[in-house]
Amino acid sequence: MINKLYKINEGKVVSETLDGETIIINLDNGNYYSTNVTGAAIWNLIQSNNNTEDILKYFINHYDVSSDIAEKSVSDILEFLLKENLILESELNLSERVSKTEDSIKKEPFVDPKIEKYEDMQEMLFADPIHDVDEKDGWPVLK
Repeated sequence: MINKLYKINEGKVVSETLDGETIIINLDNGNYYSTNVTGAAIWNLIQSNNNTEDILKYFINHYDVSSDIAEKSVSDILEFLLKENLILESELNLSERVSKTEDSIKKEPFVDPKIEKYEDMQEMLFADPIHDVDEKDGWPVLK
């Protein structure tokens, strides 16, 4: 895996992590995404300006996983996030990085990072809350 730095596509993407799951919304197309715990870890490490090498070290240090499996899993998620325009390649700027890849004493069982894509809320996310509101129901009524 080539050592790269990625950044969240700010202005086009919003996210929130709760109870180990990250929900990501692409404001350009209305798709939203849900990650599992390890997918959320990757997302949070990207937000903290960790490069791919640091993300991989984090997985190897915190989970009971071989470097080959960790590399493939991290690579697959990063490729998906790029394809969905949720992250962008960034310049490798060491002064902005916040690396937190300390060694872990007890490793957790590895769960392959997953991200699910949902397209069922696009209409609702693009509804105009001012002009599409039904006076009776008080909620946007879609055409």
